[in-house]
Formats: sequence, C-alpha cells, structure tokens
Amino acid sequence: MASVKCPNCGSTEWKQARMVYEDGRSFSEGKTSGMAMGFGSDGSTIVGSTSGTIRRISQTELSSRCSPPIRPEKEGGRLFAPLVVAILMAGSASFKYLIYGMNGSRSVIGSVIAIFFVFLSICGVVLQVGLYKASENENAQKMKKYWQRLLEYDRTRICTRCGTLYVP
Repeated sequence: MASVKCPNCGSTEWKQARMVYEDGRSFSEGKTSGMAMGFGSDGSTIVGSTSGTIRRISQTELSSRCSPPIRPEKEGGRLFAPLVVAILMAGSASFKYLIYGMNGSRSVIGSVIAIFFVFLSICGVVLQVGLYKASENENAQKMKKYWQRLLEYDRTRICTRCGTLYVP
C-alpha cells in the first residue's frame, strides 16, 4: 500500500481529521451548592440556599480546525403564510358576499371587489405552493452539498508534522 504524503511538507505521518476533532473535545459537569445566613435590622434571621449544575464543552484550537461541516437549516417557503391566510379569509368573506349578498342585496362595486378578493386568494395559494416547492428544492440542494462535504470530511487528514488539512 502506497503511503500518501502531505502536499505541504511531504510527511507520511497523519491523523484522520474526525479523530483529531473528537480527541480535542471534552465534556465536563459539576454540581454546586451554597448557603447564606443573615440578620435583619429588626433582629430577624434570614436563611437562603441555592444549588445548580454546570455543564461545559471544551475544545482545543486544533480540534476546532478539524470540525465537520455544519448541517444546513431548513428555511424559506413559509414566509408568506400569514399573508396568505389573511387573503384567504378576505376571499372567503368575499365569496360569501357573492353568493348571499349583504342584507339580501348585491351592488356591482361590491361584487367586483368580492371577485377581486377571491382572485387574490387563489393567487396567494398558488404563490404559497410555488414558494414552498422552490424552498424544498433549495433545501434538497443544500443537503446534497452537505452530504458531499461530509463524505469529503470523512477522507480528510491532518499532517502531524505541519498541521495541513488535506484530502488524499
């Protein structure tokens, strides 16, 4: 098996980046408690106590350099949801006006406005579906890139002589 050399210094001594990352992190937890006693100006005694848990993650600088890629957050597509709900409510009220009228009568201007709001609510739903589909496609592309970076990260090495990160 041929050894892979560091592209910077030519050394064959290396470690897996994932191992350096894990080895450089430490988790610690501690419990603390305290008690206090005091006297008031009127001669009363005041007693208090407290307790808590402290959790900490420490990481070396080298471990930080060897961190894995960050998983992307899902985003987008739901930005206009409140607006679409408001338009749908206006559209349904307008549709009711078209069917039943107001106090048994319908005006031409009222009907035009009602038709406009029904049309606007249909457009809002179409817009929301389109935005949702576009954001799902964008999120799928981000996840694909993330998995590719993760596969590359699994092959990443760090030279123990000069500290260069490289993929053989």
